[in-house]
Amino acid sequence: MSRIFAYRDANGWRRPCVRAENGLIAIDESWADLLGRMCGSDPVGPTLGQPLPAGTKICAPMPEGGTLYAIGVNYADHVQAGMKVMREMGFQDPVAAAPRPLFFTKPAGACLADPDARIAPPQGCEAFDVEVELCAVIGRSGKHIAESDALEHVAGYSIALDMSARDFQMLPGTLFGVDLFSGKVFDGACPMGPALCPAARVGDPGALAIGVAVNDATWQDSNTNGMILALPEIIAALSRLVTLRPGDAILTGTPAGTGFESGKKLNSGDRISAWIENLGRLSVEVKQPSGIKTA
Repeated sequence: MSRIFAYRDANGWRRPCVRAENGLIAIDESWADLLGRMCGSDPVGPTLGQPLPAGTKICAPMPEGGTLYAIGVNYADHVQAGMKVMREMGFQDPVAAAPRPLFFTKPAGACLADPDARIAPPQGCEAFDVEVELCAVIGRSGKHIAESDALEHVAGYSIALDMSARDFQMLPGTLFGVDLFSGKVFDGACPMGPALCPAARVGDPGALAIGVAVNDATWQDSNTNGMILALPEIIAALSRLVTLRPGDAILTGTPAGTGFESGKKLNSGDRISAWIENLGRLSVEVKQPSGIKTA
């Protein structure tokens, strides 16, 4: 099966499609049916419909109704690189402080953004940052999924960006210490794309080169083999809490190199380009928050 893209129909709903030599062709089946078949080891191609009008733009390859799940501090090099910064801010060693997976959600209705989108930080943010993450999309429902069966529930993979307002996120010296909602949840906080690659075509999700550049300067350059919890462990742990359903997407953490670690910040006009081996490249641009006027 080829890579699956998405477009918006006349009602604004995200629908699956494929890319051909002459443009995009609609897929004439539901997301649920398509994602379910993509879980197989050798899925047959989708049922194709009509060619889409010239100029149709692709959007994030995730159906409406899916939930965006994410896990924090899941790369050893990211933990090590951020440890000095967090200690200076008064935080404990994040490994010792997290006896279980640190899950959170990003509401898809607000956060999901398309390839080539222009993303703004929330008003007042002075430390805008980006994290590149491998995103696994669920194709089969499951609760209490065993690690040995976990990858059988994955339809495919895409690239996601966990955009972060670091100065909103970190609250040293307070009762909670970290405000993941304010730091991770705002309009456009999760660009995704450019396509959904069938799991059977990607290979081992724990052995993929992953990175991101800002204005051609590399910030992150690592490999998914640096995950503390591998994807099967993530799926098993998350499914002990919630039932995973077709269309749900799981962001699996980010490697070292974020602006949080280096002191770098994203600015209006910055061009972000992320890549993951076998998945292509996802690009977005940073813009000013609405209502903010430049001189």
